[in-house]
Amino acid sequence: MAFVESGGVRLFAEETRSGPAIVWVHQFAADYRTWEGQVRRISQDYRCITYNARGYPPSDVPETGSSYTYDEHREDLLAVLDHFGIEQAHAAANKIAQETGRRAFLHVADRSQADEATSKKTSTEWVDILNRAGVPAGQIYKLDEMFDDPPVKLSGIAQTLEHPKLGKIEILSQPIEMSRTPAQFRRAPPELGQHSVEVMTELGYTSTETAALREQQII
Repeated sequence: MAFVESGGVRLFAEETRSGPAIVWVHQFAADYRTWEGQVRRISQDYRCITYNARGYPPSDVPETGSSYTYDEHREDLLAVLDHFGIEQAHAAANKIAQETGRRAFLHVADRSQADEATSKKTSTEWVDILNRAGVPAGQIYKLDEMFDDPPVKLSGIAQTLEHPKLGKIEILSQPIEMSRTPAQFRRAPPELGQHSVEVMTELGYTSTETAALREQQII
């Protein structure tokens, strides 16, 4: 086992055996142990690297939300490969974690070649080229771009609400539509700590006790 440094964040990682390399990327609400069964079998023929993403102890848990972007996770994966001296690898991931692998590299011995090739066209052009070649692909949007996507608008999954400070904001609706009890959104999501006093009061805390907890940054 080892700790890998990635932009000031320490990532817990493990390496097994030798041979062609496979790096295993776990998904949300999981950790490196997700792949224990697969690694036990495949490590007979492959060099397997598993690691805990940032936010999953014993890896570091950064406090700022900006530390958890796709770009940060991509750099973490590349840092793991660099730490173990791996220039070429397969990547195994599932569901949400697949995006980390896509944003890193797969079967590319020289990463600069991939950067140079992909930078010559826009993401829209690459999606069209890949789809015409029979490769399922789609753009990875920033939050504001996602709401401008025609299929998103057509689906009605985006809802506009009035925020007391930000004005009109768009949020995602419920993914499942119920015919007799459709979801309704009456107000914008609360800000961090907006209802802490009300919740603590319902739990039986006095205003003095709540203020003390807030002073200690517990709530």
